[in-house]
Amino acid sequence: MVAIVIVHGEGEKTIVHVADWHFVSRGLFAAELPADATEAEIDELYREFLKSVAAVQMEQCVVLRELAPGRV
Repeated sequence: MVAIVIVHGEGEKTIVHVADWHFVSRGLFAAELPADATEAEIDELYREFLKSVAAVQMEQCVVLRELAPGRV
């Protein structure tokens, strides 16, 4: 799942910027949850979030390596 892809340049000096899911601190993550969320709920949701981000980024690495072998 990719939010946006921006390509700068062509050929040997091409830069591909994949704007997508990123890691955020637990504090920033918790700030987006309901105020009555418990610490245990925040911990569990944050763990799930981190797993999701890592999985998406790994999938993207595979695709980028196929598109630009030896350059990613």
